[in-house]
Amino acid sequence: ETDNVNMNNALSDVRSFSVRYWNYEVACNDAEMNRFIATMGKIKVGRKPVSKSRDEGRSTVFTITVNENLKLNFNERFDEIWVDNGVKPSYTYGITNPSIAEELLLNFSLTAETVPAVPDTADDDPAPYDLKPMIMVGGVIFIDTGRELVVEMAPSAILGEITSSVAGDKRPAEDGQSNFGCIGSQYAYYEDGLVVMIDHEWRLFEREDSSVATVGGADGPGSVTINIRTDVCELYLKVLEDLWNVDSGLNDGISQIGIDLSELSHLTELEKETVMHEFASKHSLPYIAGTWEELCEQGYIDKDNLYWEDGLFFSIKTNEDAAWSLPVIKEGDSVPELTAFDAKKWRSGLGAYFFGQCTAQKNADGKWSYTVGQEAIS
Repeated sequence: ETDNVNMNNALSDVRSFSVRYWNYEVACNDAEMNRFIATMGKIKVGRKPVSKSRDEGRSTVFTITVNENLKLNFNERFDEIWVDNGVKPSYTYGITNPSIAEELLLNFSLTAETVPAVPDTADDDPAPYDLKPMIMVGGVIFIDTGRELVVEMAPSAILGEITSSVAGDKRPAEDGQSNFGCIGSQYAYYEDGLVVMIDHEWRLFEREDSSVATVGGADGPGSVTINIRTDVCELYLKVLEDLWNVDSGLNDGISQIGIDLSELSHLTELEKETVMHEFASKHSLPYIAGTWEELCEQGYIDKDNLYWEDGLFFSIKTNEDAAWSLPVIKEGDSVPELTAFDAKKWRSGLGAYFFGQCTAQKNADGKWSYTVGQEAIS
């Protein structure tokens, strides 16, 4: 049986306190501090830890700092707490009356004016404001929406885990990196966004609303600007969609798709990731990026029997040997943008469709069109 501890023992001498919600400081006055002391005395915490992790990157939604050195960290469901006294973080303990903690903390976030948190700095230079919780996946920044989803994600849909974290005032700069901790939390694509497992719930993150992503800081020194060419992405999304629609019987009964764009030199790595994500999201299917051989090695495709029982494999690769019949280009005329590629979808040795010797050209309106030189079916 859980033995409860009255929080008054730890809060008998409160001289100052501050409240932090995600990456925002909550403006509090003396009345708020008195309410905090009175309410915290009612919160009961179990003696037995629910987790023996001392990781400082644990999921934390609310942090209350008492006397500038004692930090009380609460999860989003208000049923867990861990303490950092500046020397050694505690284990995570369960709160046996979370409704009391919820009432206290939500009153802070809903009634007090929130201002961007300014982290401590060792020099006199102005410190940057904290950013919203965000994560980088596939070279793309996804930003927390605050929404929890009741969904089930298939194991094959899991893309990976958060492997590193930066401070709340920094932007993630590498895949699998967050600015809110939660190292080890799984994530997966969901519709047009991303879900991250936080406090045993899938939390929705949305793609940063921009066709240009800045990595390493907002237009600051050392930042790198990455452009996504939407016109080129739309070309290959159309190719994949056209493949999906032909011989539609091959699509029956699938629960996942594999996509190989590794030999498509026309796209950058970020653009490949964008195309794969958008195509899979449109059909509400998880995808696995990899070659046919890699998917066989990973056990998705039965290589011996040449069959993918519950999946469909797509690939597009640049045709470097294409021969062009071009009109005479006069002086002053712009050189047309052209590319050539082959594409296919594959379910089995006897179930596949091929677009061969495809050519594409960028038109005067800025959009691409393509033609299929040869179609084949097996």
